[in-house]
Amino acid sequence: MLTLVTREEKDAKRISRLLSERKLNTLNVPLFSVSYYKDIKINLRKIQSIIFSSSNGVRALSKLTKKRTIKVYVIGDRTFHVAKRHGFKNVINAKGNSESLCRLVNNELNPKNGKLYYAAGKDQAVNIKKQLERKGFSVRKGILYEIVARKFLPKKIKDALIKKKIHFVLFFSPKTADILIKLVIKNNLQSCFSSIDAFVFSRPVKGVISDIRWKSINVAKKPNLESMLQAIDAKVKARKR
Repeated sequence: MLTLVTREEKDAKRISRLLSERKLNTLNVPLFSVSYYKDIKINLRKIQSIIFSSSNGVRALSKLTKKRTIKVYVIGDRTFHVAKRHGFKNVINAKGNSESLCRLVNNELNPKNGKLYYAAGKDQAVNIKKQLERKGFSVRKGILYEIVARKFLPKKIKDALIKKKIHFVLFFSPKTADILIKLVIKNNLQSCFSSIDAFVFSRPVKGVISDIRWKSINVAKKPNLESMLQAIDAKVKARKR
């Protein structure tokens, strides 16, 4: 069975390996590139903690500052591993979504102890800065990168859809889901998805893809890769019956 993975190549390798262990073939075709901003001055004075809601935020900030000792809070496992790999010493993992990240920060930090620095991308779907400010924190937000979407549906995906070779599609964010759906509609290929099972990280992602008819849309019980893989395992088992 063939699984379409649309993440950036750096993030797709681990997913492909885990799917391969399940004897699932993968079609890795990124639908976007990341443009990291340069020459941005990073001011971390009087910052008690850094907030990362994506691995791209980690990569972006790491290019702009050598500071690695400030405590950082990350949204999930992937961002945790990227932060550790980039040398951050004290990394706290929310193991969830934006809500669990903000809840963890609120439970563990005191607004009186200093500002927070949020390493963000342009046009992000969730306003984490606003969520934290509602809890009394002062948040310094740095726009450090942007997602550049493909303008055309890659030939590999188009051919695989037309030939009905794809069985599963994985979606990890509303942004990536939105890019694929718009390209599919632009190419009038919506009917190709009626035999494909979609797996999504969260209900907001499900909302983005629901305008297209799928064989099924499966929401991970928790917004992490482990839960998504469990959903895939269950679907593979059901298909073999």
